Order: sequence, then structure tokens, then C-alpha cells
Amino acid sequence: MPVGHRPRERGVSKYGLFDRLWVGIVDIFGVMWLRRRFKPGLTARED
Repeated sequence: MPVGHRPRERGVSKYGLFDRLWVGIVDIFGVMWLRRRFKPGLTARED
């Protein structure tokens, strides 16, 4: 199936290699922080 690729008419791409890389690194640190805070067995009860 032929696809018509056209050049970008306006602006520039907001995502490059390093933009995506930094977002991924920040996400990894966020997951590490959440895992450190996790306390197994902690549950909420409603009386």
C-alpha cells in the first residue's frame, strides 16, 4: 500500500533522542523512589 510522506510544513519535532532519553531516566528514578517507599502488608480497613 503506497504511503504519501510529506515534509513538515511548520515547526520542528518536539521529541528527539535526548528528549526521550531524559524522560525515561526521570521515570526510572521515580519508579525506584516508589519501590523504596512501598511497605508490604500495609492495607486500609474500613470499620
